[in-house]
Amino acid sequence: MHFKKNGAVISVIVLLLCVAVYLNWNYSRVGEDAADVETDAAAADTAQETVSDGERFQESQWVIELAEDGGQTVTQAAATRLAAHGAYFDETRLERQTTRDQELSILKDTLSQESVTEEMRVSAEEQIAAIAACSVTESRIESLVTAKGFLDCVAMISDAGVSVVVLPEMAGLQASDVAKIKDIVIQETDVTADLIRVIESQ
Repeated sequence: MHFKKNGAVISVIVLLLCVAVYLNWNYSRVGEDAADVETDAAAADTAQETVSDGERFQESQWVIELAEDGGQTVTQAAATRLAAHGAYFDETRLERQTTRDQELSILKDTLSQESVTEEMRVSAEEQIAAIAACSVTESRIESLVTAKGFLDCVAMISDAGVSVVVLPEMAGLQASDVAKIKDIVIQETDVTADLIRVIESQ
């Protein structure tokens, strides 16, 4: 009877051990599955972040390329306008210089004549100095105007006033542009605003 009791106890212990082993194995399996789920979730988050970063990078690249394309477009448009109007400015400067050279030649001939009077000599010298001063002032006006962002400019000073022909980057000369140019001319000459003509090259 005692043996039977011991056998029953041993059987219960073995059964409990089996149950414990089973529960431990099942718990470990559940833990592994949970870890796998967490790992998969983390991997998914990482992948999503990678995709998001990639999309942001692509978007930034697109913005940069768009900005670069825009800059190239503006440059090409400006170059096209300059090519179309450049001949006018070159020809106008050449004509202006040719006229000045002819005037200077006449004045120098006057000075070289033996019959020149003192009054004629003084007048010729003053005119020569005035022509030289006009050339310097015109060149300075042109440099200052183009420094404001205009593609080209030619200034012509005469007894009637000052004419400034400009080529803006975009067609359509604005009132603010005219005001800026007039301010430059007034600063460089003694001419009043009503005697200054600002013209856009057509």
